[in-house]
Amino acid sequence: MRYIAIIFCLLSTALLAQDVHYSQWTKNPVFVSPSFTGSITDKMRITAQKREQWASVTIPFSTNSLSLDAALGKNGVGGQLIFDQSGSSHLSLTQLNLQYSRAISEWRLGFALGFAQRKIDYTDLVFLDPNESVVSLSKSYLDLGLGLHREIQLDNFRELQIGYSVFHLNSPNRSFLNQEDILSFKHHFFSVLEFDLSDQVNVSPSLFFSNQGKQRELLLGTELSYELNNNNQDLILFGSASYRVADAFIFALGTKYKQTFIGLNVDLNVSEFSPATNNFGAWEISFIHTIKHSTISRPNYQACPSFL
Repeated sequence: MRYIAIIFCLLSTALLAQDVHYSQWTKNPVFVSPSFTGSITDKMRITAQKREQWASVTIPFSTNSLSLDAALGKNGVGGQLIFDQSGSSHLSLTQLNLQYSRAISEWRLGFALGFAQRKIDYTDLVFLDPNESVVSLSKSYLDLGLGLHREIQLDNFRELQIGYSVFHLNSPNRSFLNQEDILSFKHHFFSVLEFDLSDQVNVSPSLFFSNQGKQRELLLGTELSYELNNNNQDLILFGSASYRVADAFIFALGTKYKQTFIGLNVDLNVSEFSPATNNFGAWEISFIHTIKHSTISRPNYQACPSFL
């Protein structure tokens, strides 16, 4: 299928394009803040997430991420690969973030160094002027970010997590042409309160606020988890409901078996765009797998004393 476009339309689309984001932000912690890098009790963690948006309107907007992070004492190291493709013009972003964090007193501070490449494939586009063309098919730039968070143990049954992160600290220019398209600072404020209703049931209300230029996002939600095997934690079921203010209701289900979590959520539009999407805005699938610290196995026999 062919599309008609003009250069300034592409530019305005690029300028107004929303930064990569997820609805199930609690299932991709290193994406929310580099301070979560290595912030685990296990040895390593693998996280993957996929989001498809606006499939009923046009070619879906697809966002994918894969990360690996590890705990090294008070330090954490990791990397995250992000691939985002926007609609019919095949405007894509590929970014590799190298991340480091360290526990400092009761806080954890993290840094991210990103290597990004932005591309556009205009082979399916027809310009009004046959001499029109995009000057460059790709644009590479560095992207810096930092974040911090703290976990506060309120009592034996409640834990509060608060944090802040900021991205695009170096104000990278992502324009394909010889002009500026500066990425504004993106700020994240987030908080999660976890408390036990019983030995098997846990409730976690959460708040996430993102601000980038004129774009704002506020997510309010609550997750409920239920341990099928009491205190064994071999199998845990999850369910959550969230509301992205003035945009969508989000419902999610998930399960964790031993070290592996898998979850699925849908975004149901309630914005002015909902008639075009039939109220179905997006879906996401989340995957988390942790690798435990290795333990030295003991022999199943009793060694004889050396004097025998």
